[in-house]
Amino acid sequence: PHLPTAARAREAVSRMADREPWRDVVKICDNFEYMETATAATTGGHVWPAARRLLEYVEAARPPWAVRRGARILELGAGTGWMGMTLAANLPDADRVCVTETRAGGALTWLRRNVARNEDGEVVLWRPGVVHVEACDWTAYGDEHRDDTAGDES
Repeated sequence: PHLPTAARAREAVSRMADREPWRDVVKICDNFEYMETATAATTGGHVWPAARRLLEYVEAARPPWAVRRGARILELGAGTGWMGMTLAANLPDADRVCVTETRAGGALTWLRRNVARNEDGEVVLWRPGVVHVEACDWTAYGDEHRDDTAGDES
């Protein structure tokens, strides 16, 4: 693929300027609350710069997977949940935003606390039932979850 011409780039920037900027309204529990639930085994507790950059891209580019009606978004290793919740708050046509985290180190408890804090406020950020929190341990895979009797020939 070729890079867009300067004229196309200016046109794209002009279209973006006409859009309403996304709301950054998600609240994250403070670090003292994090320390109550987490251990040193987790890398959560703050919003990583990569999450902010990815969200900036999605806001600017509006890729079809994100903006189409019925979009289903999965965030692996959501940490605080900031990115997934911000997507839910700004993509009203999304059907489901599933934020996942490992149970280890209290990370899942922290994620659930952050989502609950944003769902229990006076301001409605997303439709009820859009944001789901699930446990996902991506280090657990392969043979340890296979049915041990599946290969028996006895």
